[in-house]
Amino acid sequence: MTTIKKYRLTHRTALLISSIFIAMLTLFTIPKSHSDNYAPQQGDIIFQTSRSSQSQAIQQATDSVYSHMGIILIKNNKPYVFEASNKVKYTEIKNWIDRGVDGNMS
Repeated sequence: MTTIKKYRLTHRTALLISSIFIAMLTLFTIPKSHSDNYAPQQGDIIFQTSRSSQSQAIQQATDSVYSHMGIILIKNNKPYVFEASNKVKYTEIKNWIDRGVDGNMS
């Protein structure tokens, strides 16, 4: 006579399986970088880690990985970052992103 074991799915096991599934789904669907598929819109606030000499001091004072931010403004159908660096100015978004550490921004 063959014995068939029946497995009961406990609440703890179901929660564990669900958590693993959600984690795997999240890992495989999130883009590797926020900037890969970013479509800037008027009023967006974007952050980056600057390469400036003040960057580390700003990060320590704010307890943040970011040290610089700007606001997206659309001028002549092109996205610019309105920022305060050595002066308040408009910077083309590509130049702004390229100035950050590893070209990353959030």
